Amino acid sequence: ELFHTTRCIFIGMQNLQNSQPRQQRLDTDQDQHNAADALGGGAVLVAEHGTNLDADGGQQAGDNADQPGSGQNVHLHGCKADADGERIPLTVAGYDRQNGTVRIIFQIVGATTEKLNHLNVGDSIHDFVGPLGTATKLDGLKKVCIVGGGVGCAIALPIAQKLHEMGCNVTSIIGFRSKDIVILEDDFRAVSDWMFLMTDDGSYGRHGNVCVPLNEMFADGEKFDEVITIGPLIMMKFVVKATQPTGIPCTVSMNPIMVDGTGMCGGCRLTLHRD
Repeated sequence: ELFHTTRCIFIGMQNLQNSQPRQQRLDTDQDQHNAADALGGGAVLVAEHGTNLDADGGQQAGDNADQPGSGQNVHLHGCKADADGERIPLTVAGYDRQNGTVRIIFQIVGATTEKLNHLNVGDSIHDFVGPLGTATKLDGLKKVCIVGGGVGCAIALPIAQKLHEMGCNVTSIIGFRSKDIVILEDDFRAVSDWMFLMTDDGSYGRHGNVCVPLNEMFADGEKFDEVITIGPLIMMKFVVKATQPTGIPCTVSMNPIMVDGTGMCGGCRLTLHRD
């Protein structure tokens, strides 16, 4: 069962500028304006969206019996009164059933995300619908390695959280270009038995890419039920190559090539080559 709302209000906005990461949630209009003044137009933002009942008595997100699963997405449609704006898919980074909120994390890469960047607390978008897509299959897993890169960590986090809730042993490896764009560090630490934070330039955590600790663990004979990786395509390619010799199943996310989230444009269609 889908939830759908004709009005989506920003109740918090977090602006992460390359020069100064911010980890706290911004709950007030004044906090939002202070963040904008201090950081300017950030490359990554975090927002929570509260849903209101629509005119037809539709459901709130928090009342939806079919809660978003790890890896599912919502479609946002238009900013403010822009009913003709494009609809874009964004993966659910978290939700609060009791308060009826859905959390998303997005990076400014086009016109719609640029418009989202200019919204203030209390502003609204035209509507959103979800949860859509197939949730990540986690049943039966006891020990998993989660590998996230950049904004892909926003998608990896709900999976790590769900595995932690299931009592699974979770090893998290998260990688970023530099210290300035590190996000969700504390969130990952809270749900990980082991965590490695890597930066390409060595400005924070360990120096190197996410495959460094992954290869070290494999060399030491570490075994996992599955490796799940979400991030840039080139990063996922090398995580798969590192995992292949071990025979451990590796799941990758095709979110980076998703355009409309429905399959109509064909941008995310894949050809699978099986050995």
